[in-house]
Amino acid sequence: MTATLQDKFHALGRGMGASLVERWQEIEIFKLALVSGHHAFLLGEPGIAKSMLFDVGIGSIDGLERDDYFHTLFMKSSTPESVFGPLDILALKEGRYRFIPEGFLPLAKIAFIDEIWKANGAILNALLWAVNERLYRNDGEVTTIPLHSMFCASNEMPESDELLAIYDRFTLRRVVKRIAEPGNFISMLKGVVEGRHDPAKAISWDEIMQAHDE
Repeated sequence: MTATLQDKFHALGRGMGASLVERWQEIEIFKLALVSGHHAFLLGEPGIAKSMLFDVGIGSIDGLERDDYFHTLFMKSSTPESVFGPLDILALKEGRYRFIPEGFLPLAKIAFIDEIWKANGAILNALLWAVNERLYRNDGEVTTIPLHSMFCASNEMPESDELLAIYDRFTLRRVVKRIAEPGNFISMLKGVVEGRHDPAKAISWDEIMQAHDE
């Protein structure tokens, strides 16, 4: 019997749940973001598998090429080049400001940004346009980007009002709690030791796009 799209998404959830203890609601948020094409944000203290959840989920998608997925960790020292690609030195010598986007956000269909609020205002303002309008400016030319969903995680909430605009773009949000049941915590430890976090390919990118269209 041929598996339906619903079967595929159920399989994605089950596969993620085998590695992620007490994270069913977060898994549902991940799946909903894929179907809807919206963005998701997880807030929680360090060490509670926020990043792992996105890594496992994205690793379960078949058919993503190298440039289709962009992942970065923001720090105070991060620059726009860490998001949009390195500057073209030859173009810079000619007075042009051109990013080389291969391997960076402008070519990505899926993006995961860890510790998003540690970035400076210049990055977040540029990111806002990319997240909201799927546009970015390179060498004076406005280009459409193929971004479908962006996933972000942080240990903290945005502290300044200027960050609230991009926070508002994350229509799917959740505060992630520690594992509540002691037995589940032991299961989580055993899963890490046994390597259960290695994801299987449960669904293809084409199937996600089909579900999104439907």
